Amino acid sequence: MSEEFNQEVDQATESNEPQEQKTNINLIFNIVLSIAVVVLFVLHFAGSKSGNSEVATAAGAKATGKIAYINADSILSQYEMAKEIKGQLEDKMKKAQVELQTREQSFQKRVGEFQQQIQSKSISQEQAQKTNQQLTQEKQSLEGLTQQYQQLIGQQQSELTIALHDTVTNFLKRYNKDSKYDFILNYRNGGDLLFQNPGLDITTEVLKGLNADYKKHNQGKK
Repeated sequence: MSEEFNQEVDQATESNEPQEQKTNINLIFNIVLSIAVVVLFVLHFAGSKSGNSEVATAAGAKATGKIAYINADSILSQYEMAKEIKGQLEDKMKKAQVELQTREQSFQKRVGEFQQQIQSKSISQEQAQKTNQQLTQEKQSLEGLTQQYQQLIGQQQSELTIALHDTVTNFLKRYNKDSKYDFILNYRNGGDLLFQNPGLDITTEVLKGLNADYKKHNQGKK
């Protein structure tokens, strides 16, 4: 084999090295899943039209300065709709993982076989060039598919979390229809609120109402 061919196959083995080019699919999706719903839920509250993570009193109602708060962490972990959304996202991610891992394993197997052929010099220059091109295209296709799944699942996360945010906000508006509170704040562990009076926490009551509404809604669909 010519020197040019040897240089080319060296480049091929470097560009298709299994460990160096591994896509880290599990890491990508596990990180996304672990933070997505929480972050989006909190951001939607923080970015709501009120501007301060609050549900205000009805228009024209006299302000009394009464404040309550809900614990976002508890809502996310105990509200049945939130748990269902997380379950849906987990299922979608697991299906994506299976497909991507299967394709990645197939790719890594072909890379290994190609490297063995090069090391044993049992492949022609022409065939090595062709195989290297095929592997490069396959690698790019796998990376592109991974990005597509990330974007698709990210969009679904956003849509589901908006629905969750709207459901909670609309419930709080009904809950506060008598203008009992001027503000209902969104508290979360590690947030900006450093101290809160436990007597102002209405999370348990709100969760009870949210889950009752959700159960009724699901029964109506049967």
